Formats: sequence, C-alpha cells, structure tokens
Amino acid sequence: KEGTSMVLVFGGFDDLNALRSDLWLLEISGINASWTSLDPSTIRPSPRAAHSTVLYNSQIIVMGGQGNAGEGVDSVMFDSWVFDIALERWQRRQLSGDSVPRVAFHTQHYTTGPGLIFIVFGASNRERVTNNIYVAESDKMEWTKARPAG
Repeated sequence: KEGTSMVLVFGGFDDLNALRSDLWLLEISGINASWTSLDPSTIRPSPRAAHSTVLYNSQIIVMGGQGNAGEGVDSVMFDSWVFDIALERWQRRQLSGDSVPRVAFHTQHYTTGPGLIFIVFGASNRERVTNNIYVAESDKMEWTKARPAG
C-alpha cells in the first residue's frame, strides 16, 4: 500500500512469559498503526524466542532460537523455516554440514550478488557465548564455520 510501512513479527514471549509461534503483521501509515494475525493453517515452527529472522524477497527466514524442550543446551535449536508471504505458508528448510550449531541470541544476515550467502554471527548455546561465523549458500543451505584471518 502506498505510504504504508509494514513489519512482520514472529514468535517471542507473550505477556505471561510463554513462548509463541504466531506471526503478526504491523501496518504503519503516518500516526496510525494496526496489527493483523497471519495465522496459516499449515505446519509452522515450534514456539521460540531469541531466534533470528531475515526478510529476503517475499520470504521470511527464521533460524534457531530457544524453545520449550529440555534445559540448557537442549532448549536451543538450529532449524530453519521459510514463510512465503504471498502464499501465507510455512516450510521447513533442511540444513546440512558438519558445523550446524545450536544457536540462540545470534544475528542473521545475507549478502547480495552472485550466489546468495547467509551468514549467522555470534550466539549462545546457553552454556557459553561465541563470536563464531557460519556461512551457507542459499541453494544448498550447507553450513560451514568461517575462519576469518586477523
């Protein structure tokens, strides 16, 4: 919509401190704002917080986070889900590679140019905090731990 900004918000904690797996759209036009629930009737990621979300083209990519299962490291996940905004549908993305870590409290970025590359930086697995960098090409989603010089 012309003159409207939009923000998509997935998961996190609610006012009762319970983890959520819902997706919301916030539309902002001038001083007016309104929330809309995007509640697809398909499979979706499990409830989580401390995950990363990046918007790429017409897709939201959610990675990792802390969930309800287990304690400590066992509550930290590293899965990837894609929400197609046009189709309003979630799909789990398969990850591979020897370096696929469990991460929460991390950042996720992507590069443009030939061969789109996703980058996950820093993390906590509930036992320690790292400044590790992991990279993956979008077509394979095979993760490799980067070893930057310097």
